[in-house]
Amino acid sequence: MNESEILDAAARAVQEKLAKLATLDTADAIALELEAQGIKAMRTSPFSCAIAKYLKQDPEVQPVGLVGVSLGGVSLSSNDSRLTEIIQNPRVVADFIKAFDEGQYPELVDERWS
Repeated sequence: MNESEILDAAARAVQEKLAKLATLDTADAIALELEAQGIKAMRTSPFSCAIAKYLKQDPEVQPVGLVGVSLGGVSLSSNDSRLTEIIQNPRVVADFIKAFDEGQYPELVDERWS
């Protein structure tokens, strides 16, 4: 697979995973799902936040060079940083990110970073 194909596959996987989280309907429900999966993360870190860690678990996403998460969306960059894909976050995922960054869901915080 070339870089473009890897990035395309990762973008599809990210869209599917974000859509799955969106079906949970609330930030609290997303937090419960991430906790059930053993996600531990760093607040206010686009590369080590709970959503980034959740997405990086997917084998289609792992080969991507960089996975960055913001309120607006997820940015995927190829290993050579020449190609980028941006996937918009569903509203409920953005709500979760905001709440997590503001200190809610301490059960998801990796104690090494608190």
